[in-house]
Amino acid sequence: MCIPGFWQQSHYLVTWCGLQIRCTLPLSLHSIMTSPLERLNSVRNHIQPQNQQLSQQPCLAPILGHNPTGPADIAAERAGASFNVEKMKYFWAGGKEEYEITEIAYQIIQRDPDLTTSHFFDQTRPEAREFTMRQIRRAVEVRNNLKDQRLKTALFRCLATYSESFAMRIYVHDLLFRNALNLFGSPEQLAEWQEDIEKFRVLGCFAMTELGHSSFLRGLETTATYDRENDEFIIHSPTLEATKWWIGLAGQTATHTVAICQTIIDSKPHGINWFIVPLRSPTTGRLLPGVTAGDIGAKYGRAGLDNGWIQFTHARIPRTNLLSRWVNVDRDGNYHPAPNPAVMYATLIPERLSIMAGTWMLVGQAVVIAARYGVVRRQGAKDQKIMDYQSHYVKLMPCVAFMYICNITNRLLTTQWSEMSELAQNDIHSYLRKAGDMHAVSAGIKATITWLGADTLERCRRACGGHAYSSYNAIPGIIGDWGVTTTGGGDNIVLLQQTGRYLIGTLHDVAQGRQAAGSAAYLNDAATVLAQPTCVFDNERDWLNIEAVNGVLTWLVVKRLQATATALAASDAWNDHLLSVTRTSELHCHRHLLDLYVAGIREAPVELHAPLLNMGRLYALYVVEGSLDALLEEEYITPKQARVVRDLYIRLCKETRTDAVPLTDAWAFPDFVLKAPIGRADGDIYSAYMETLRAAPGCFGPPPYFEQQIRPLTDPALNGKNEA
Repeated sequence: MCIPGFWQQSHYLVTWCGLQIRCTLPLSLHSIMTSPLERLNSVRNHIQPQNQQLSQQPCLAPILGHNPTGPADIAAERAGASFNVEKMKYFWAGGKEEYEITEIAYQIIQRDPDLTTSHFFDQTRPEAREFTMRQIRRAVEVRNNLKDQRLKTALFRCLATYSESFAMRIYVHDLLFRNALNLFGSPEQLAEWQEDIEKFRVLGCFAMTELGHSSFLRGLETTATYDRENDEFIIHSPTLEATKWWIGLAGQTATHTVAICQTIIDSKPHGINWFIVPLRSPTTGRLLPGVTAGDIGAKYGRAGLDNGWIQFTHARIPRTNLLSRWVNVDRDGNYHPAPNPAVMYATLIPERLSIMAGTWMLVGQAVVIAARYGVVRRQGAKDQKIMDYQSHYVKLMPCVAFMYICNITNRLLTTQWSEMSELAQNDIHSYLRKAGDMHAVSAGIKATITWLGADTLERCRRACGGHAYSSYNAIPGIIGDWGVTTTGGGDNIVLLQQTGRYLIGTLHDVAQGRQAAGSAAYLNDAATVLAQPTCVFDNERDWLNIEAVNGVLTWLVVKRLQATATALAASDAWNDHLLSVTRTSELHCHRHLLDLYVAGIREAPVELHAPLLNMGRLYALYVVEGSLDALLEEEYITPKQARVVRDLYIRLCKETRTDAVPLTDAWAFPDFVLKAPIGRADGDIYSAYMETLRAAPGCFGPPPYFEQQIRPLTDPALNGKNEA
């Protein structure tokens, strides 16, 4: 059967490589074939532009001798800022004085040849290790001569921003090792060890993770057995899996470690405790008897950090090296336990919360680089800034919002932990009342933030195209360093399970009439929340209210928690609900971060409220947009509401895109810290990129292996031509 008119014809003239091709097509195929045919001409013009178009092609500016457009483009972005960038810098830094002290610290670092290097990305692993230790030695010298305590703190923080390897070496010694002593050490032990740690006469590491064990601390195998006769503990790794693994500073540097071990007295186990164990001679660097330690070797990032492994073979330490603020073993071997086993996990909380600051300090650099590159790089038939493409700003603007969430919520969480640390010293019962919630928050946030941080880095890498594969543009190094960060605590699933168990337990407590507090306080209203079975939002304004959107997330978390708790009560098959538990825990963390963010921006100057609210709205919509499947599955929202969410999310990305550069300028990373030519603050990225390459070792001249490997092939005298 022939449809009337189907075979009516239309004619097309296509020019390709100088040839004119006449195409005859049915009219009914007009709508299908027009675009491909026009695309042929477009490709032709892209490859071989007409002479009259030359003067109109910005991409040909270098050939025609024009000035680069980058500086003008980035200047225009800054001129269009919708807010006072200087005031945002102050708010981001925590106040004008903090901003100014940070600027001084950066100046000290940039001018000191022992603290920076012009060949950061060309270092071998041994060179990176030596450079990082040179930074530490020099930083300690400089710090000891500074009078302003704020400047001392800023110096180490800014150095940590410049070098992730420095950050982790200091972090392991200063936060993990020293913090374990502060939390678990007796007053006598603090008096004995603190000065040596402060002066770096003792270099410490933190030996928790084992080759076969990670976040499940009760499963750790390293033992500390009390020898009553000699008043010593014997530290031993009974199996290969008990080898302490991935321990920062253990590979080459640390003189001591705080090791978590199973405590055994008279063949009876007494749970895990923390012990100070000497590893190396401080004068020779050689391992001490009973200690075998080595370097992990090549890894994904942080070449300047000596992650290592440790095996103990009946290593002996004094009984007094058991950290004994909460537990004690007397000379006769009598064990006095902590008032609550939870205090023995306290050191994990600040370690996990520190991921917040680490994220905006490290991942934030990649976001700045991608944002600046996006407004300088031009591409396409109209030679647009790539940031103006929808696919680009929808990719990057949520990343900018995520950094604001990290920075502002980090302040509140840091304050909360500082207050709890005081309680741990002075009011253990008040501390224990809050410890469960803070432990669940820290576990869940570390998992949620590291996953989102990894996604952000991947978005930034893609946003910078092929240039992101160059180490000189910093993003590969940041991705590598982040990869090491996310391995430190094991699989995030384990952490989110800890949060999930806490939430389900709290929901059960509420059902029994007990009150929930902290991050889970909203579970007190679980019945009221679920009494509203569907979302009542009927316009976009509802979705722009952060608290209202958080109410949607609250409903979904409570609904999923209740369903999981009911299922577990029937079968107790935790593994059958593992994915649901972890996803629900992650949503709980997002809603808690939004709660904290809303509280945090109340302290901002009024003129900054609009951009800060937009960042919160964008993050909230990002989370909801990623949860539309669950909300539709539960029939809480309609398809129409889902379309409103998605359309509004995209539109908000477009609206905030105009502030992409000002919003990231507010983070005040100097160029020497970013290290990326394509992230240059002045927008002159291509000349900076070329200068970096020309200055790199080995850019010019024959390679070292020319005589051995290349010349035998290319030199006719060596490749047999004269014999022919």
